[in-house]
Amino acid sequence: MEVLDSIDKLAESMDRSRNWVVESALKSYIDLESWQVEGVREAILEADRGDLTSHGEVFSEIRKKNFIK
Repeated sequence: MEVLDSIDKLAESMDRSRNWVVESALKSYIDLESWQVEGVREAILEADRGDLTSHGEVFSEIRKKNFIK
C-alpha cells in the first residue's frame, strides 16, 4: 500500500486523479525504456557492421575536450 499511498498523495497535491498520475508515470516509463532499447538496438547493428570506435580513439576525443588529462 506504500506505493498506492504515494500515488494518492501526489494526485491530491496535483489536483489530479490517481488514474491520471498512474497513466502519466507509465507513459514516461515507456518513453524512456523505448528510447533506451532503441539505442541499444542501433548500437548492436553498428557493432555487427563493424562500425566501432577503438579505446584509443575514445580517449583521444575525451582528451581533446579536456575532460581528462
